[in-house]
Amino acid sequence: MSTEERNIELERKGTRALIIGAGIAGLLAARVLSDYYEHVQIIEKDALSEEAITRSGTPQAFHLHNLALRGRKIVEQLFPDLIDDLLERGAFAAHAKTFILANPFGQCAMTNPDEGRVQCSRSMLEFALRQRVQAIPRIQLASELEVVGLQANADRTRITGVSVRPRGQMQNLSMLTADLIVDASGQFSKITQWLAELDYALPEPERVKVGIGYSTRLYRLSPQVNQETGLILIWGEPENQKRFAYGLQIENGLWDICLQGAKDLQPASDDRGFEQELRQIITPVLADTVENEGEPVSSARGYLVPECRLQHFEQMENWPAGLLVLGDALCNLDPMYGQGMSVAALEAEALNNALLEQQTNPQANFEIRTLQAFQEVIKPSWWLDAIADLRWPNTVYTGQEPPKAVALFHRYIDLYLQQAMQRMQEEIKSAEEPAAPPDLSSPEPSLLSYLLTIYDLYIPPQVVFNATTYRLLLEAEAAQSGPQRLHDLTNEYQLPLEEIMNEILPTFSSPLTSAPDKA
Repeated sequence: MSTEERNIELERKGTRALIIGAGIAGLLAARVLSDYYEHVQIIEKDALSEEAITRSGTPQAFHLHNLALRGRKIVEQLFPDLIDDLLERGAFAAHAKTFILANPFGQCAMTNPDEGRVQCSRSMLEFALRQRVQAIPRIQLASELEVVGLQANADRTRITGVSVRPRGQMQNLSMLTADLIVDASGQFSKITQWLAELDYALPEPERVKVGIGYSTRLYRLSPQVNQETGLILIWGEPENQKRFAYGLQIENGLWDICLQGAKDLQPASDDRGFEQELRQIITPVLADTVENEGEPVSSARGYLVPECRLQHFEQMENWPAGLLVLGDALCNLDPMYGQGMSVAALEAEALNNALLEQQTNPQANFEIRTLQAFQEVIKPSWWLDAIADLRWPNTVYTGQEPPKAVALFHRYIDLYLQQAMQRMQEEIKSAEEPAAPPDLSSPEPSLLSYLLTIYDLYIPPQVVFNATTYRLLLEAEAAQSGPQRLHDLTNEYQLPLEEIMNEILPTFSSPLTSAPDKA
């Protein structure tokens, strides 16, 4: 039997899978693997509580988290009763509630059309997922156990197990074996160290060295605000030293109020500084709401993301069989855009598709093909976030595939957002009841709804970034007084718009749904 045939045989008959990390990515992966492996073991270094509280290994859980539309759809498929359970635990039902959006081009209130949207803390979501995963007979979860290395076969073509020890102990080292090991241990994963210890040469990752800082404080707002409003989203102006801010109603009437800024604009993590800086963003709507309708129930707490990183393990010619990496261990995104948990869900979906294909049509190099599939689902979020983060002064991108035409896309997005806000405000003024916010679920979606749905990962970026929309934005800019920056940047290419887009926009695979190639 050849090496290739032997690898196929092993991949077809695997019985034991092991997952490093019991966070969102690890739990979703465990649920998928339980359909294909007889035994699934999750190894988690933290102690796990019987309550929905922030654990030491996820300090980011205190801060605002969002399960985007497409991510939620996937999670619902894996756990059909999850949403009802979250609502019973006190999660906020956002359907038909007001969503306030402010940015440098205006402010508007919209009705949230998403019937299934619920909002809660990451800790509540993770706890609910963990309870469901632990109820699956094939899955075993071991906590306070630390993975300290990988074990490989003699020729290093396959990872066969992991070395573990009780957390905090230097002795009692033991080895756990598995047919497939999945590293889902988060952005502080030691996977590159472990692979280097086994003499694997690793490709350089993509990095966005942005130095994003967050500061969050929990508030309890008035019953009237809680009844009417679910989200206040304020986009900042990095070029003009203006921070971003968010207010998200989570469970049991609590609001997660968050400030975000990079480098010199990293927000204060003390209570007084937090309230002062909340007043310095582009609109007072969130500060006024907190001051007039709110009561703090926690102190401000800071969190720093020095860089966002995308690993390229799929490029390795000698990537070992029996090993996969997903979640933040593979790619940690800027948390500001609320896509990390949803990308983990997309990876779980890709893993399921890969396992199903391998089950019905076994082939060699299962792991490399699966890692390539992960890259495809990561790509839209990575590109969108990188383009946005490169607005912050002194942000540096390093790696093999830096985004193209960054300045052009910045101007493109500004013009698009300007037109979207202008049209939204015109719709509000012309409505029979001016106070009624527009419904984003109308048969003719607004420009703004297209953009928001892209960030929800439900339609591909090319719905907004295409030659047709490009042409409309050039016309809109020409009708304005002032600098014609999009025209100037476009003229540098001396190409038709379709060819420019083909050159500067990455190729994205189609997600769950599609939309017209227009805006």
